[in-house]
Amino acid sequence: MRLSLPPKKRAYISTERALVSRPKDTDRHICAFADAAGGKLVIGIEDHGKITGFKGDRAHNIEEFEQIALVGCDPVPEVHPVRIPVINEHGKSDNILLLEIAPFIRTCYLQTKQQSEGQQRRARPRPSAGT
Repeated sequence: MRLSLPPKKRAYISTERALVSRPKDTDRHICAFADAAGGKLVIGIEDHGKITGFKGDRAHNIEEFEQIALVGCDPVPEVHPVRIPVINEHGKSDNILLLEIAPFIRTCYLQTKQQSEGQQRRARPRPSAGT
């Protein structure tokens, strides 16, 4: 979703459900915002405005989303997580998560599974000339 703001003050906002979205899938959105002009990613609200929050049966843990830039992006962009108290669609006290993503000077890449587990990628040894 794009907001209309005065020139040179464009902001980009996207929403994601905590119920269906896996935290690992959020890293690509974070890198996209960081590589562009920055933006805000709101987790716990559906695109049409329904507040699902994080207390549903199938919802992921809010801390997983707060940490995803650290484990899913390389290099790590500047992300400021903000928990916002809300009343969810079931009338219960809940939170949504606002990730404020700053524009990044460097290019942000998604980490591979090996990188996120702290393993170094190694090239295969070349066969020797005599084999």
